Amino acid sequence: MIINPQGFGDDVIAWTDQMTFLVGDDAPNCMRLDDPKEWREWAMCIVGSQDVLGQDSPDPYAFSTWQAWAERLFQTQDFSG
Repeated sequence: MIINPQGFGDDVIAWTDQMTFLVGDDAPNCMRLDDPKEWREWAMCIVGSQDVLGQDSPDPYAFSTWQAWAERLFQTQDFSG
């Protein structure tokens, strides 16, 4: 499950904290993000995961902001059940 980044403003730490909790079983390499400038490195734990979550994840290095990447990540997920 991916959390919609809208509503987090520019607080990448708050968003990644929530995401780390939710994807912990599927992406065990995701650790807490401490430096907002390193959001792309954090995002690579999602991209590199072997399950459905990581298969269609966009490359964070193709985005200039974490919000744009996170919104695209949110759009890649199928929530139809």
